[in-house]
Amino acid sequence: MKPAKVTLALSALFLLSGCSSDDNKDSVELVEYNNCLQTETDKLLDETGSNLDYARGEALKVCESIKPITTP
Repeated sequence: MKPAKVTLALSALFLLSGCSSDDNKDSVELVEYNNCLQTETDKLLDETGSNLDYARGEALKVCESIKPITTP
């Protein structure tokens, strides 16, 4: 009976730790993408004095290469 509990506990540990590491990776990529968007938008607004919609559109083009797959 005890070996079954140990096996079950170890299986649960591996499953939970495997899932949590994927979430952390996605969140890091999303943070980097959002930081890129913010930085590029700010640069365009400062340098060109353009409106927010135009600056955001240009920032989306610049940051396209690092866009995570999970981003809507």
